[in-house]
Amino acid sequence: GAIGVFTMVANPKLGHDAADEHWRDEHAPLALSIHLAMSHYAQLSVLHRFKGPAWDGFALCGFESIEDLETRFFATKAGARLIAEDVNRFADTQASPRRVVVLETRYKT
Repeated sequence: GAIGVFTMVANPKLGHDAADEHWRDEHAPLALSIHLAMSHYAQLSVLHRFKGPAWDGFALCGFESIEDLETRFFATKAGARLIAEDVNRFADTQASPRRVVVLETRYKT
């Protein structure tokens, strides 16, 4: 499937812990209720960084196909607005890099 990968930089007014809490406890349920075509959703919270950018986490928004990701990311325009408003509460949208879209290949271990 296709996965939209979103890098999250915490809103500086909140800091990492409070932004992560909002992202996990408030944003995740909202995202699941709005991104109806999403096949899976994961949040990766950064626990430690050795060097490099001060990123706080990554959201993985999975879809069955690239077409679904591109055309069915939001179920409604109102949903898109609600997501944008909520992201602005916990993330620094100017410092967070733009999303990338990846194609996932899974291997059994």
